Amino acid sequence: MLWFIVTLLIISGTILLFLGMNALQRRDTLAAIAFAVTMFCASLWSFGFAAEVISPSLDGKILWANIQFLGINILPLSWFAMTLYYTGQPRWTIRSLPVLSLVPLAATLVIWTNPYHHLFRVSPSLDIINSSFSVLNNDYGIFFYAVPTPFSYFLYATSLVLLARFWAKSAPVYRRQRLTPFVGLLLPLLVDALYILGITPIPNFNFTPITFSISGLLVGWNVFSLRFLDITPLANDVVINTMQIGVIVLNKRGRITDLNPAAAEITGISLTHNLGVPVVDVLPIVTPFVNSASDEQADIVLEQDGEKHYYGVRISLVSGKRKRILGRVITLNNISEQVELYQQVKEASMTDALTGVYNRRAFVEKGETEIARSLRHRRSLSVIMIDIDDFKTINDEHGHSIGDNALVAVAQLCRQQMRSVDAIARYGGDEFVILLPETNAEDAYNLAERICQDVAQISFATETGAPCSLNISMGVAELGGKQTLESLLHRADKALYEAKRAGKNQVVLM
Repeated sequence: MLWFIVTLLIISGTILLFLGMNALQRRDTLAAIAFAVTMFCASLWSFGFAAEVISPSLDGKILWANIQFLGINILPLSWFAMTLYYTGQPRWTIRSLPVLSLVPLAATLVIWTNPYHHLFRVSPSLDIINSSFSVLNNDYGIFFYAVPTPFSYFLYATSLVLLARFWAKSAPVYRRQRLTPFVGLLLPLLVDALYILGITPIPNFNFTPITFSISGLLVGWNVFSLRFLDITPLANDVVINTMQIGVIVLNKRGRITDLNPAAAEITGISLTHNLGVPVVDVLPIVTPFVNSASDEQADIVLEQDGEKHYYGVRISLVSGKRKRILGRVITLNNISEQVELYQQVKEASMTDALTGVYNRRAFVEKGETEIARSLRHRRSLSVIMIDIDDFKTINDEHGHSIGDNALVAVAQLCRQQMRSVDAIARYGGDEFVILLPETNAEDAYNLAERICQDVAQISFATETGAPCSLNISMGVAELGGKQTLESLLHRADKALYEAKRAGKNQVVLM
């Protein structure tokens, strides 16, 4: 029996020590530090108790019992501190801990000076269980029952109340996780209370340090799986259920720990089914940003009910006191109206109001981009300059409305013959220019010929009843060497001038 109990105590102490060391690696928050201290104290109690059980002499058992109380005295205080941080009441922790710590300090002094006053132990002795197993009968004195015991149970009871209230106020999806700290404290508390009342399978033997390992594992699961000690208290002030902006809270590993109703509606993510799931699994569009070591902003498009909606996404880091990343908060703000307005303004700034084709500025931007690409990949590129013949005469004789109709008709005929990658712009009053990527001079010339023939078929009815026909002159040039857009357009313009001089209504290749 002796070595079975010692083995249980050593296993328990090892588990508690491991949990404490892992918690220290996550010491970004005071709650995690308080948990680590709690585990170390319980581990000291367990290892010290194992040494006490093995020790054969009364003095040896008392020495190891006193060492255990170094952890036992701090345990209620560290658990209370962890509870305050966990339930989001750090101000009370800061105010109360310095005062409350005086009690464990006084208890430790009384315990180690007991031979001089016997306030803690009156007349300790050995209880012989069998020939190889004896336990210490502490014979506790008035100080034990008047100071450390009520102090410990007061803090434990207060922690239980706070944890119960925190659990009751939690959303249903969180209740299972937030019940574990309550159960984790209640279990060793009941065992210790039974020990003090003398109800134990082995007289004067306290099984509490063994049960503390179970408690540590329960709370440790909370800490190391979704890390509620780290992220939830910090995020409680951020996640507001009434916000129209979607909010998703992630832990350090990018797993979902919370989201508000707006985020659920926007993304279709269900907290009940996706709690603890990596956000990239249910919202892949945020993958490029979610692992960044700094705050990120981006615009994304989500489809809802068959319609595209635009959202401004901001991913903000949640950092601990040592600037280590504890998690992230994703906010989703619907910017569909702003995007649509911007697109309308951008389109208006790039197009000619009358004909609907590019304006000169937009054509220059696109042309420079396409020329750079053509030179980089050594691809062909051509341009066609177009001028309506005798356009001033049309305006003067038939009115500006007929002139406007002529401009629109030319633009439409050109578009009908062009590919989707080509671009046309109104370059001047009655001048148009067509950009033809990956097109050589011969193909561009053939296209210009077709357009010239189509335009020649146009005829407008005028107010006088006399028909008004249209003709255009066209100049074609292909990109060569390291030309710029300006020099290419200059060559096409010269070709257009030659077409005009040669009698109009024709195409000239330069």
